[in-house]
Amino acid sequence: MKWIEYRYLEFKSVLTKEFLIMSRYPLAFAFFVFLPYMVAGVFYGMGELLAGPQALLIFKNRTGVEDFLSFNVIGGSIMMISIVILQMTHMTIKAELRNGTLELNLVSPASRFVIFFAVTTILSLASFGIFVAATTPLLLTAKEVNLFDYMLALIVLAVGVLPVTGISFFIIALTLKFKEVTSLVNALNSAISTLSGVAYPITVLPGWLKLVSQLLPTSHTIELIRKILMAHQRTLLAFPELWYLAAMCFIYPFLGYSIFRIIEKRGRITGEIYLY
Repeated sequence: MKWIEYRYLEFKSVLTKEFLIMSRYPLAFAFFVFLPYMVAGVFYGMGELLAGPQALLIFKNRTGVEDFLSFNVIGGSIMMISIVILQMTHMTIKAELRNGTLELNLVSPASRFVIFFAVTTILSLASFGIFVAATTPLLLTAKEVNLFDYMLALIVLAVGVLPVTGISFFIIALTLKFKEVTSLVNALNSAISTLSGVAYPITVLPGWLKLVSQLLPTSHTIELIRKILMAHQRTLLAFPELWYLAAMCFIYPFLGYSIFRIIEKRGRITGEIYLY
């Protein structure tokens, strides 16, 4: 029981510290909430510029999407979740390394897994807040308001966040090893933004890119939430995207944590994880 109590106190302390740090930047949270609408506006403006007043009609004919705003805001919200979790995880660990505070945590008896898991947990909770805040206006202005659909969407979001958390452990491992992996994180977020169907259906991608997009948990999360909130389809077990996402919930965290353990174990021997 003492072991559980100690792990709980470690988790709670790191969670509280990260929450206090994040609470200093409310405007950053507001920016992430409004960014999906700004991105939708940019795509709409580009469409109007290139195709004129018929832009939305052309988009509908080619993609089958009638609600352009909801389509883009849902995709953009999931994109923001990926950016927040992956980018902020790297920035948090890098700042801890630079300031020397991570070294103090690593030399303490605290569980390293609990320390890093608490960091990803607070970012995941913040991501939930971003999604709720960004999609609530869509829910309030929809012709057919269904709270049950929204609850299903939140459940899918919870499942979809787990693989992203697994990827974040991979980012933590690389940060401990190489210290500066911002370019890699940016490239990963760019791939997610491009291949996850954020602003257009995955079906318009070339065949090989469709295959690559299936490896991204955000692709399946976006597709499922759109089916629930826009098409009001609730038979989740019939959707292959759910089963792909469920498999990723086990595979990505396992791979991410395994790589983290290998680098962390070797780093303790060589001392490289304590350096910046």
